[in-house]
This record gives sequence, C-alpha cells and structure tokens, in this order.
Amino acid sequence: MHKFDRLVCVFLSIAVLSGIVNITLYFLLDKELSDLAGPHHIFDVAAHQLRKFHLLKNKTIIGDGRHSVLENNDTSPIVVVHDPKNQTLSQNQQLDQNVEQQQQQSEQQEDKEPIIKILLESGVAVTPDIIAQLPTWSQVTFLYGDSPHIVGLEQCTEFQSRIPKNDAYIGPSGLFNTGTNLLADLLDEYCILPDRFKKDGGGLRRRSTSGMLWQVPWGKHNPISWRTHHMAIVGSKGVEQTHVLPVAIIKDPFHWMESMCRHSYSANWFHDPQHCPNLVPNHVDIGHRGISMQSPTIPVNIAYQTDRVGHYDSLVGVWNEWYGDYLNIQEFPRLMIRFEDILFHLQDVVTQVCHCGGGQLINHENGIHLKSESAKQGGSHQGSSGLLSAILRYGSDKHRLDGMTKEDIDYANANVNSDLMQLFGYNYPNRQQP
Repeated sequence: MHKFDRLVCVFLSIAVLSGIVNITLYFLLDKELSDLAGPHHIFDVAAHQLRKFHLLKNKTIIGDGRHSVLENNDTSPIVVVHDPKNQTLSQNQQLDQNVEQQQQQSEQQEDKEPIIKILLESGVAVTPDIIAQLPTWSQVTFLYGDSPHIVGLEQCTEFQSRIPKNDAYIGPSGLFNTGTNLLADLLDEYCILPDRFKKDGGGLRRRSTSGMLWQVPWGKHNPISWRTHHMAIVGSKGVEQTHVLPVAIIKDPFHWMESMCRHSYSANWFHDPQHCPNLVPNHVDIGHRGISMQSPTIPVNIAYQTDRVGHYDSLVGVWNEWYGDYLNIQEFPRLMIRFEDILFHLQDVVTQVCHCGGGQLINHENGIHLKSESAKQGGSHQGSSGLLSAILRYGSDKHRLDGMTKEDIDYANANVNSDLMQLFGYNYPNRQQP
C-alpha cells in the first residue's frame, strides 16, 4: 500500500508539472500570436512556425529588410516575416518619416505662398507641377533681402522743385536684359503726372501726355554721359532731356552675365555655349579673336551706335562702368532700382518711382500686378523671359553661376564693384561676405 501511494504521488506531481508547462507554453504562444498575426487562428500560426522551422534546416536566408527570401533548389521562394517587434519598430519609423515629410512639404508650401500670390494676381494658372518648381520665399530673401533697394529717393524733392510740373517726365534706362520694357509698361499702366496731363488737355491718355516715357530720350541702353549729347530715334522728339527723371534698372551681375549669354544684343565678344559667361580664357576661348594664354580677360565691345562703340575688359567691366557712372551722378536727380524688386516687390517699387517724379497712381484699385507674358515683343526680344520663367530663374541661385568656371567666379568676386554690390544687397557666391 505504501508503494502504491508513492506511485500515485509521483504520477500526480508529473501531471501537475505537465499542466503548468502546457499552460505557460499556451500563454507564450498566444502572446506571439497577438504580436505577429493579430486575429489569425492559433493553428495557422503554429503551422506557419512549423513550416518555417522545417525550411530553415535546409535553406539559406537572403536579404536583410523587413522580409527575407528563403531558397534552395525549389523554384518558388518563401517569404519569412522577421521579428514582429522589429517589424513594428520599422512601421513606426516609417510613419514618423511620413509625418515629418508631410510637415516639411507643408512648411515649404507655406514658404512659397508669397510667390504663388504674385503669380495668381498676374493671371498665371498655378498648378501643382508649377508649385513644385517654385523657389521658396526664403531663397528669394537669401539673395535679395526682404525689402526693395532704391537709390536716389532723397533727390525726389529736388526733382519736383526744380522741374516744371507740367513738363516733367519719368523714363526707364538700364543695360540690356534688365527689364526696361517691363518698367515702361508698368509706369504707363499705373502712373500719371497730373499737371503734365492737364497741360495737354486731358482726354486720351498716351505716353506723351502722361509723362511716362518708353525710354530716356538719350537712349535707355546708352551710358548716362550721353544725356543732353544724344537724341534717341524713338521717344526723344520734343522732350527736354533735363526734365526727365531717369530710372536705371540694375540686375545682379552674375544673373545679368548669364542673361547676356542668352541674348547679347549689340554686345560683341567671343563666347561659346561651352563657356559663358566667360571672363577668364580657357581652352574653349584660346585661339579665337586673338585670345591667348596670356590674355587676362575676354574683352567686350558694345555698339551703342554704329560709330560709337564702348570697349570693356570683360562683362564685369561693362556692369561696373555702366552702373558706376549712374551711381556717381551728383549733378541731377536719378533713381536706381533692382530688376529683382520688380518681380518680388512690385507695389512698393512702382509706387515710390511714381511719387518720386511727382506722379499719382492710377488703375491700382485692385493692386499693381505684372503681366504673365514677357513685356518684350518680337525681333531680338524673341524668347525673352515671361513672369513665371523669370521667377523660376531669378528666385534662387540655381542658375546664377551657369556656364562659369571657378576662375571666372574668382575673377568676378575680386573685380565686381563692391560699392554697387553692397548698396543693392547682392551677395558674392562661394565666398564669405565682406
């Protein structure tokens, strides 16, 4: 009897331990099921685990991503799901990345709102594809600051007091590719000199009666030294040159030189699409028009008239001398404005230019807006930038140094007029600001 009791006790102990082990295994398997397969049936998971164990004995795991491929001589690979905890972590990381990307896209979209507003107000159909290409306002302000730069506003009172109000004019000037036609159209649309208009009897408003000239009467692209010494073929007849407020438009020199490569007008110098703007000769330039290894720069000639040609040591020299002469004028009032501010600060620019000449704004009840097409029409102006392409090109530094070598950039940085650069807020590429 005693032996039998001991056997019963041993049997019961084994049964209890076995039950505890089974219950423990059950709960562990149930937890793995919840982590791995959610609502899947326990037998599906068990079958999967058994099949996985069988395959692992004879197959090699390939890959290290969320899934690995098992293969041997079978023609059909088997996908094995990795550790569910790692999978959950990867999914969370992906979710975080998606949220972060959406937040960045939202912030970038918000940073483009000022640009989108300019385009919409100018009649441009702004599509998602266009928005994706647009520069951000941060890119614009990095290049040009957050406000317009206008030189000469302190001379406005002098102009208005010195010049008869009924015989005053405002006229654009500037080098090629600086938006002189655009400014002329904007002033014609939005500004009028009221005393001059009354003098001519009112009625139909024309450039000759509103006081808004298409160009300064000595020629918009000609140097300021030509004032009172030359009469342009268009728009000079009957205009007293000393009664004109010249408004010179300047453009960032690096963007301007790149513009000249696309449309050189009457500027003449050897240049090739492989190297332009070309300031310092390289293998593309050497051997053409007397350019050699000893040539320090590539000279530029501008035929202002057939018998009056300007000679410059480089494109930088053209920009320096032309705008340097305007900057140094002390004898009479003049304004200097940035082309970029016409794109990005139009309302302020047109308003201040108009008021400086003694003018009044007209047609501005709904604001002052650019035209979506280029102000240039036909002839040598074919292919010139419209509003959208101008914003895409000049709203960032993406194309600012197109075609230039390191030697060209170094030469420009060392030789461009530093007073003009500082006064108009243009920065030097690839070097610390002075």
